[in-house]
Amino acid sequence: MARLTPTGIASLAVLAGALLFGVVLGFVLAFGSSESPSFEERWAELGVPEAEFVFGGDFTPAEEASARRDLKVAQVVYAEHFGVVTSDLTVYVVSNDLFEDYEEQVVSVLGARHGFESTCGIVPPDEPAIVAPKDCPETRSQGAFLAHEYFRVLQREAGGLAWRRQVGTVRQMAWLDWIEAGSAVYATALVSDAKGQTPLDLRRDSVRAAWAAAEQPFPRGPADLADPAQESFFAYDVGFLATEWLVERAGPKAVLDFFRFGGHSAAFEAAFGMTLDEFHAAFEQHRLEVASPLWQR
Repeated sequence: MARLTPTGIASLAVLAGALLFGVVLGFVLAFGSSESPSFEERWAELGVPEAEFVFGGDFTPAEEASARRDLKVAQVVYAEHFGVVTSDLTVYVVSNDLFEDYEEQVVSVLGARHGFESTCGIVPPDEPAIVAPKDCPETRSQGAFLAHEYFRVLQREAGGLAWRRQVGTVRQMAWLDWIEAGSAVYATALVSDAKGQTPLDLRRDSVRAAWAAAEQPFPRGPADLADPAQESFFAYDVGFLATEWLVERAGPKAVLDFFRFGGHSAAFEAAFGMTLDEFHAAFEQHRLEVASPLWQR
């Protein structure tokens, strides 16, 4: 009998998740309640101005309105979960060829020092802004990468880890880049769930299945990876699981507190109430409970 490889197991998990997503989405669209306040009403209650948008390329009025609404939805969800909102930024939504020009400019400044790479969004290091392409091949919608990059703006405003790492001041510290990436994925997942797109439970289960197939604990650093090509998976996807796990114990506001406190080992303990060693030990026990390899079950 043929044996499923870890890749095959992860693929089956994603397929099952996609089928379940279609069923859940159908019920949401058919039976979603109209009694709760709309996102527009909730956004108005925040009492903030609209962020400035600059569109480069061919956009219809409907496309421009959709982009503005996508950011407002993220502002509402993050204000309600993390207690923070800002409109002090400029969002540049540009045709994909123009985005490539912006990307080259950012890479020319950061690439040699930080290994910068992006296909769907940039938060420039020298201004509160988001640069995003009109079409992103890696997400279901423009709203997903606007939500992701908007959370990166909130990280930066709080004292984001990446902007200090880019200038080489704390590169020797414990591997904590995953909090920046994973918390942005977690925040984006909250938006997707709130909009009735991908349920948070479904996203969590899909990542757990892929983590079980990877058969590896959460690394303490890139050097601990069995396969260096998996660094992005652990930083973004398992980092999402780790962020959610921390939020369940310390509350959502602790995530941005970590950045406010300095984004280092001591900041981790101050924000989440545990040392990095305690986190890794407890999170490994959690892995064995929810994402252990099939052969160990």
